[in-house]
Amino acid sequence: MNFDLSQEQKDLQALAAKIFTDLVPPDRLPDFENPQDWHDEKLWSELAKSSLLGIGIPEELGGAGMGIAELCGLLEEAAVHVVANGGDV
Repeated sequence: MNFDLSQEQKDLQALAAKIFTDLVPPDRLPDFENPQDWHDEKLWSELAKSSLLGIGIPEELGGAGMGIAELCGLLEEAAVHVVANGGDV
């Protein structure tokens, strides 16, 4: 059984990494620790425009209809770029 990511999965994860890298540089990490600033409109907007927020939502409901592996790729990039320790997961 092959557990390697498909090219599409790799591309989705690379897209997520680029968005997080561009919009959440290390100097912004303290912003995410403040409960009053937990929502970053620009970041969420960019994730939505790139259809990453709909990865796990079925196509018939307006999502991308992908699976847990694709969602995990997005969540991994979020963890790497938004955790308070600067991405050392």
